[in-house]
Amino acid sequence: MKTIRNHDEALQLFEECSIKQAEATETGNYKEGNKNYDIIIACILYLYKCQQLKLLNPFLDHQNVGVRQWAAFALLTIEQRKAENTLKEIMNGHNGIHCGNAKITMREWKRGNLKFPWEWTTEISGSK
Repeated sequence: MKTIRNHDEALQLFEECSIKQAEATETGNYKEGNKNYDIIIACILYLYKCQQLKLLNPFLDHQNVGVRQWAAFALLTIEQRKAENTLKEIMNGHNGIHCGNAKITMREWKRGNLKFPWEWTTEISGSK
């Protein structure tokens, strides 16, 4: 994947790839879903490292369920109430497979089991 150069590029890629990843999940195209997942995670990590995760806030109200769900996931640690409300709306809506994904995300968040991309890199680099 190419290097993300700035916040605007990270946000644009995040939005585009969240839409594509959600569509791929709905159709069972896991190869396409995984490709877009990797880019979404790269965007989240970029924004986290720049201390700009808050720039994902407007995506909590996006018309696409995938964009809302990924934004909610990324924002759970800094906008907990808003992110949880978005996940609850997805869980209780008519969002197909995304209802289950949101439910699992909320369950694991409440149990303290949810790990975020910036924690993955620490765990990977710290383990030998």
